Amino acid sequence: MLRRGLVGLALVALWPGVVLGQARDSAGAEKLYDDGAKLLAKDDWVGACAKFADSFKLDPAPGTQLNLASCSEHEGKLALAWSRLKDARSLNADTKSETQRKQIESFIQASIARLEPRLPYLTVRIANAPAGAVALRDQQPMVIGVDLPIDPGKHVIVVGAPGYIEQTRELTLAEAQREVVEFTLLPQPKAGPGEGPIPDTGVKPKPEEPRPIDSPPASEQSSLSGIQIGGLILGGVGVATLGASIGLGVVALSKRDELDALNCVEMGDSLSCPPGVTAEAKDLSDSGSTLALVSTVTTFVGAAAAGAGVLMLILGGSDNAESADTAKPGVGFLPYGDQTGAGLMMFGVFQ
Repeated sequence: MLRRGLVGLALVALWPGVVLGQARDSAGAEKLYDDGAKLLAKDDWVGACAKFADSFKLDPAPGTQLNLASCSEHEGKLALAWSRLKDARSLNADTKSETQRKQIESFIQASIARLEPRLPYLTVRIANAPAGAVALRDQQPMVIGVDLPIDPGKHVIVVGAPGYIEQTRELTLAEAQREVVEFTLLPQPKAGPGEGPIPDTGVKPKPEEPRPIDSPPASEQSSLSGIQIGGLILGGVGVATLGASIGLGVVALSKRDELDALNCVEMGDSLSCPPGVTAEAKDLSDSGSTLALVSTVTTFVGAAAAGAGVLMLILGGSDNAESADTAKPGVGFLPYGDQTGAGLMMFGVFQ
């Protein structure tokens, strides 16, 4: 019995749909096919293609599959249409009539030859692909490193591997376009024991603010000598300078952490970095070195000032029998600095 011929693309033919090896609802499949043909005659592609799909589920015949290939081509899904033509060829192998089988094969060959020059192709490559690397195209797995046919239009590519940062890229392909997309996976930042990956929130640690020295009670201020008052002031400046140096050191360490996160290696005066991050790494390295140098200098100056302040307090003390304005003999030191360097200046009180 003749049933379910190819409908669409200005070609109407009747072929038997014969596939062995499974239970079918031939009558239901033929009724759905006829309904689809009537809708297609009214140029209702959406309704017709839905009927052809339901018919194919009840009885997967080569003629129905060829009509589904025509539906895919009409929707612009060239790769899907090409794939359905290949499936129709496999189904046609079980067509009993040799004449009908040759007619179907001839049509399939002509359709494939017409579609293949229009097919876009996409290749996804991963440089030095780690173990377990996978690639998804539109949330579907795809083979890495193979030129594969793809439907024209917009696509989303996602690649990843255990222990590596996932990467996503969007692209749009036109008919007959061949595109190669290359990825380089970067390792995830290492976390401490028992911790998960540390996300980069972009928030930098806030430098600790120096704590001011409490002023002496009013009852004691009248008994302080001039040198002791100077020692309090100088000591306060020294502690504040030390606090600032700590803050600068923290910021310098954060720059170093950011540089390590980029997987760069310092080789003498140069940096070896992955592609695309060299400029950022150079800026981080330069700013981190400058902050570290300033932190070192301010630490030295702050420590010297604090030490000199303590010494001035000791040397400026007075006995109860002596005048408050009379200083004890001794030697002290004051920090100094200019564009050429920093150091200590010695001073003395003698009788």
